[in-house]
Amino acid sequence: MGFAEIIRWAGSALLVILPVSGLAVAGVDYADSRRAGLWLQDPVCGGPSFDAFVHAPHNPLHRGAPPFEWPVNSFFFPDPVSGNRYIYIGDYPEGYAARPSRCVLLRSANRGQSWSNLGVVLEGSKELFDQGGATPDVSVVYADGRYHMVYDWVEPDWSQLGGLAYAWAEKPEGPFHRAPQPITRNKELTPLLGKYQRTYAATLLRGSMIG
Repeated sequence: MGFAEIIRWAGSALLVILPVSGLAVAGVDYADSRRAGLWLQDPVCGGPSFDAFVHAPHNPLHRGAPPFEWPVNSFFFPDPVSGNRYIYIGDYPEGYAARPSRCVLLRSANRGQSWSNLGVVLEGSKELFDQGGATPDVSVVYADGRYHMVYDWVEPDWSQLGGLAYAWAEKPEGPFHRAPQPITRNKELTPLLGKYQRTYAATLLRGSMIG
């Protein structure tokens, strides 16, 4: 699969699980009720065999607590520079949209044997486009000496006032410098299949320039 570890969410705690194999499904409308059997598959990694997962003995790594009861959509990042492992956690309040969400960061310097909570690594700002303060879910890659992040942002009306945005940092821990304008604004997008108009929880992949 190309990944050593994947982070999953169960209840209000984050767990580390080790995948063995996966199967990607492309060109499928996942919102179609006829595809309900695919809803538990990861949109990037596909559908691994959950029966083959081995849970790490030191779980859970992080528990939700008021006012952020629902830690979800975490991103695992093995830093190629320091060798440390990081987990960026989308820290949500119960009910998701009731209050602003944020991103918190865990770090392991011993290959996941123990983890330190480094606190909030990304949150909204009334000075920028995401005045509602919700910037929970991120994806990070390292390239050209910097750590590049794409993240989602939302206002109280998730269907219209939200989208994707970009930030960069010199270290995985930040500080992350946020671009003054977002990558996407949902209300300005052309609906996909005539009905889907929301970008959310993007995955950032490193590629190569062509041409």
